[in-house]
Amino acid sequence: LNRSAHTQQASIQPEPPIRPTYHRVLFGASIRVRPELRASLQALPYVASVHEDVAYQAMWTASATHIKAPQVWAQYGTRGAGIKVAVIDSGVDYHHPALGGGIGAGFKVLGGWDFVDDDADPIDTFGHGTHVAGIIAGNAGDVIGVAPEASLYAYRSLDGNGRGSASSVIAAIERSVDPDENDNPSDHVDVVNLSLGGPPQENDPGVAAVESAAAFGIVMSTAAGNGRDYPNISTPGISPSRITVGASDLTDALAAFSSRGPSMFFAIKPEVIAPGVNIYSSTLHNENAFLSGTSMATPHVAGLAALMKAVHSDWSPSDIKNAIVTTTKPFDIDVMTIGSGRVDALSAVQTDALIAPSTVSFGAVDATIPVWNASSSVTLRNRSTQQRTFTSTVRGLRAGVTVTVTPPSVTLEAGATATVQIDLSVTNAQVPAPEDGSLSYGGRIEWTGGAVPVHVPWAFTKGSILAVDVVDAVAQGRIEVLGGKK
Repeated sequence: LNRSAHTQQASIQPEPPIRPTYHRVLFGASIRVRPELRASLQALPYVASVHEDVAYQAMWTASATHIKAPQVWAQYGTRGAGIKVAVIDSGVDYHHPALGGGIGAGFKVLGGWDFVDDDADPIDTFGHGTHVAGIIAGNAGDVIGVAPEASLYAYRSLDGNGRGSASSVIAAIERSVDPDENDNPSDHVDVVNLSLGGPPQENDPGVAAVESAAAFGIVMSTAAGNGRDYPNISTPGISPSRITVGASDLTDALAAFSSRGPSMFFAIKPEVIAPGVNIYSSTLHNENAFLSGTSMATPHVAGLAALMKAVHSDWSPSDIKNAIVTTTKPFDIDVMTIGSGRVDALSAVQTDALIAPSTVSFGAVDATIPVWNASSSVTLRNRSTQQRTFTSTVRGLRAGVTVTVTPPSVTLEAGATATVQIDLSVTNAQVPAPEDGSLSYGGRIEWTGGAVPVHVPWAFTKGSILAVDVVDAVAQGRIEVLGGKK
């Protein structure tokens, strides 16, 4: 609006009320009119241009909305209330308003422990754990997490520089199993987030701890690492049965820093990717910040697991993992970079078909055999209340590679299960060693017929791998955060 226009009579009747006016950063005014009057407004001699008052949203919604968490809140009537998530990290600044403003009964942060200084105050002095906690369950201002009504336990295992030891992390995992240390694990947390990692070891104790925690009913979300290369999955992300998370941006492109697989066991890792680039969340001193890393991707999955536990209270950790992994948004790119794809909260909650295991890793090809064969199997379970027929399709085949699903279609009554065999055949003369660093080929097997399509990634490795172990007495056993400032 031309400022002199205020003295002129508007030709739109009744004259719409002028709401805010601007004269510092913009010359204009805001008015509310019916859409069909826009042309009349534009025709007024003193109106330079008319712009729709489009909706803006706080920056937090970008990543939570991208994985469809708000749709779960709306359709299922839960934001994670009653679910307990342990943040094993650099502590949590529980004074932050988005994280409840205090610690103990009645606060969002129910409790915790400092395994660095061995005291009862897990206050964050680094900021990393506070950022992770906000992504999971922030619930004030412009920091709203994936499960904003979930409760938190803060276990400080990393110091003020973001470094710690495997022993302190394992101690925190153990405390997650029995937060009040009364030798009764009935009060165990529901989900643990591990946005940290270190170099894998043979018979890795961190992996053993993560695997054991599942037996108590805990879902574990672990970071793949920021190693930028193949194969470079951190521990405990190499854990076979836990959810290992890589990072993507909000266009679903893989983050350059995200570690690729396979794991040291030739398994598909990471299993999924989630937003981890320029993620807005809480940090120290009641402030917020944008950070990037697989550390930021992992709590998206932890928050999703909390939502799933709230909706499906009778599902086991394996059920929740399998639902998350098999309902992602898939992409036709290297399986060892993205696993099954980018997580989709709504599809994960909606699925009524569970597939176990949620990935099929055939291992390493014996190149001395002209035609190398391998077999695996998965179990399909119909969690719906009616009969379902699931039909399979194999993606990612190439010359010299066949994958056969037997039977290709199965009909299951409500609650029934069926085992499906998956056979791989590789004609070595037609299948050269891959040029990329994963040394792997793969694709996915899709099943339709349920509430939402489900799929499992499959892969095999072909190539020569030289493993060199370097023992550093200083660095051995060191655990570091897997995220930081961009």
